[in-house]
Amino acid sequence: TAKRSRRRMIVAATVLSLGVLSVVPPSQPLAGRAVAAVLRALTGAGGGTAPPPSFTPTPGSQPGWVEASDPNYLVTVQTPATWTFVSDPTPNMTDPRILFVNSSYPVTSGECSWLTSLPADGAVVWVEEWFHLTTLGGSPDSFPPKPDQVVLTPDEIGNFVCGANSSPQVYTVMFQISGRYFWAYVALGDSAAPSLKQYAETVLSSMTAQPLST
Repeated sequence: TAKRSRRRMIVAATVLSLGVLSVVPPSQPLAGRAVAAVLRALTGAGGGTAPPPSFTPTPGSQPGWVEASDPNYLVTVQTPATWTFVSDPTPNMTDPRILFVNSSYPVTSGECSWLTSLPADGAVVWVEEWFHLTTLGGSPDSFPPKPDQVVLTPDEIGNFVCGANSSPQVYTVMFQISGRYFWAYVALGDSAAPSLKQYAETVLSSMTAQPLST
């Protein structure tokens, strides 16, 4: 649930601050050690400094859309050109790490602020990546392969807990791409037009990621 995910983030942040994460033992094959090195670089584990996601926009595949790509995290996504796009909106959180937030209204840092400022006719999408899945208490079975077309369904709706307060309900979608684990969230205002839900589905459907070993 979203509540459990928030707790896992707190635990992950604590572990990272202590610098005790161990990804792959030295005896692992070279390919495994290469993936581990990438993970350490991206999350800042082992005393390194995590490079912030920084997506660069280029013309999208259809009019009115842009394609945002990040060279460090090897993630590409299509977004509506008129929506707000923010890379690395919560830089203090590295695993899970929120890669970007995309919204139909202006947003500042922090999921709770995005939800409490959500207009009745608004929509917000954000995607986080889970790097050290088992350390965070996750399971690969919970992250099915991302379908070509993401469809938001009622059974994916739940309350997103911000401290002691329950914020608006959100869709939560878990999937994996190229052996990487992503957790996406979508919140829609009470009066949001059906097109906004379709936009959010298109954003998630368009997302691609390359294997970290590259």
